[in-house]
Amino acid sequence: MPGSYADKWFNDLGTMETASMAALRIAFFKRWLPMKKLKWSRAQQKEWIRGQTLREEDIGAWIAEGQVEDYGQNVWATKVMQLALSMGDVEGALIEYALEGVPMLLKEHLTCEYNTWEDFLEAIRTVPKEKLSIGRQ
Repeated sequence: MPGSYADKWFNDLGTMETASMAALRIAFFKRWLPMKKLKWSRAQQKEWIRGQTLREEDIGAWIAEGQVEDYGQNVWATKVMQLALSMGDVEGALIEYALEGVPMLLKEHLTCEYNTWEDFLEAIRTVPKEKLSIGRQ
């Protein structure tokens, strides 16, 4: 996707890193290490997701974490989604437990009914910052 983190990464690669598919693959895995699928029970998965709470002060705040810069709620939602997917939750069964960690400031702008992690992330990302600012006041 143009303008994405991956697009910027790819455009910043040197000629040696794009000379062959093997070199590109090595560069890719240096940048994005494959996440290992964790072997946890469903109860452990629920507790781990519940533990990923979003701090109210991070909502609407610009966060720079490593290579990622975005609003705090988006950084949090992406991390929770990646964690759940790494545990094998491709069907989105753990979304309801992630929503438990969302402060009311943000939750009141969500339907809290999502079928996929992509829908969940999109819902978080599309809440206008202006609405969050008004809610904070």
